[in-house]
Amino acid sequence: MKKKIVLLMFSFVVLGMTACGENKTQTEKETLVEGVPSPEESEENHGYYIGGLDLSVEEEPTIENPVIENEYVVIGDYTRLIIEKIKVEEPTQEEIQKEFDAYMGIYPKEEEITDEFVAENTEYPSIQAYKDAIRKQLQSAYEAQAESVRENEMWKKLQEIVAVKKYEEDVVKDYVLEYINSMEEQISQTYKMTLNAFLKQQKISKKEFRVQAQTMAKSQDKQKLCLEAIQKQEGLETTEDVIDFLKEHIVEE
Repeated sequence: MKKKIVLLMFSFVVLGMTACGENKTQTEKETLVEGVPSPEESEENHGYYIGGLDLSVEEEPTIENPVIENEYVVIGDYTRLIIEKIKVEEPTQEEIQKEFDAYMGIYPKEEEITDEFVAENTEYPSIQAYKDAIRKQLQSAYEAQAESVRENEMWKKLQEIVAVKKYEEDVVKDYVLEYINSMEEQISQTYKMTLNAFLKQQKISKKEFRVQAQTMAKSQDKQKLCLEAIQKQEGLETTEDVIDFLKEHIVEE
């Protein structure tokens, strides 16, 4: 079965790591969670956002025929990740013409678009040469989209054969703080609002926000633990090498 290419989000997106909460008071931030922060939970580390880390695992690991098992994860056979075949779209004449018209739209409407005009005003000798270049650009973009979808499907399949036995508390906490700082920065830049005001406007409760942040953080730690375990098992130098290794073992059907 072939799957049409669509743009999919990766399992998580880190929006940024720079905090932008200097203009918020501690009282305002405390409304995001229940209780009052302890002295060690400073304004800088946003400790009062966390509201107590939930490091529980969903269930006991039930991976059949595991090939890796350590203190943190159990991993099944990652050397054969079967995904649906990804179809690479071909640029249509309509798409090419639309792009060409958009490029030519920068010139006065009264100009007649001829081979001579294109040769004089662009790096291409003719209309057809320009359209051929557009075709190649679109094809490269579609191939990049296909690779993105392919990698996304790879991660989905890998997640199915990985079970977490225990999360890393300090790592999860760091990921939670990264997520919160990123949300603050994005909301401040996009909506000119504080995070607290945004959550109120969207009617997102303190508990819902904590769950959202911690779920994201645990997902990131799960991926980190998985990559590190495979890296050690295969004797690879970096986690980037692990990703390349996994890509090589994708089976498209």
